[in-house]
Amino acid sequence: MSLFSRKKKEPATKNEEQAKTAGTVKAVQPKQKSGKAVKKSGSQVSYKVLVHPLVTEKSTLQNSFNQYAFIVNSRANKVEIKLAIQETYGVMPLKVKTISQMGKLVRSGRGRLSRQKNWKKAIITLPQDKKIDVYEAV
Repeated sequence: MSLFSRKKKEPATKNEEQAKTAGTVKAVQPKQKSGKAVKKSGSQVSYKVLVHPLVTEKSTLQNSFNQYAFIVNSRANKVEIKLAIQETYGVMPLKVKTISQMGKLVRSGRGRLSRQKNWKKAIITLPQDKKIDVYEAV
């Protein structure tokens, strides 16, 4: 018997297929894009992205221009920061600027030098009529 001499199956009708699969339960696996990570919703990510608001003299002066400063996760990108602000405060930012800050050198004792952690700052620009209250938690 050769491979080419096999008979082709006739397509089963819809009712016959349903009757066959009625007793069996199939496990449906979610489809994943090849090579790309699955993105999580904003509610799962927002508390990991925003560390806390940055309250300094300069950042309080920027509040009059509807700009707010936050310390964010060093691996967060602008899109994630924008979604986290929208999820947390309910306001969609117009613009997000990010700055990676190097940790300062700190002397501990006589001759020991150590370094503080590197961190990332995000400056959020909001629309003219929108404001957020960042001082309630401080």
